[in-house]
Amino acid sequence: MARWVADRPALNDALAALRASSRLALDTEFERIRTYWPKLALVQAMLADDAVLIDPLAFDVLHDLGDAISQPGQTWLMHSPSEDLVALAPLLPRPPEALFDTQLAAALGRARHRARVSEAGRARARCRIGEDRDALGLDAASTQ
Repeated sequence: MARWVADRPALNDALAALRASSRLALDTEFERIRTYWPKLALVQAMLADDAVLIDPLAFDVLHDLGDAISQPGQTWLMHSPSEDLVALAPLLPRPPEALFDTQLAAALGRARHRARVSEAGRARARCRIGEDRDALGLDAASTQ
């Protein structure tokens, strides 16, 4: 179950958990319609055994959040993080050491799959697989 964080004691507990975690799944929600810089509206963090939903609008200053999520050795897991990184940038004392982008990973996986399919097609063509069985003197029973 996720914890809603909208007061300082709850934030302090969440920050301790974030600092102690080596892997964080992060996502943000923000307003960007009437602002030049995105204004954070929600920070969502999934830890190994806990989820926290931090309401940034409940706090005057959140730089301690930036420090908690940019600890040495932490890995961030995010989906298409470019705008999230812009929204979080004012809080961060340093960029994340390691970032795993699930959107990029999915694209690379699809590209690798397409390459394998292409290689398989070239191999079939080279080996003349799929040619007319009658022309090769094969029947369906002999190839199973």
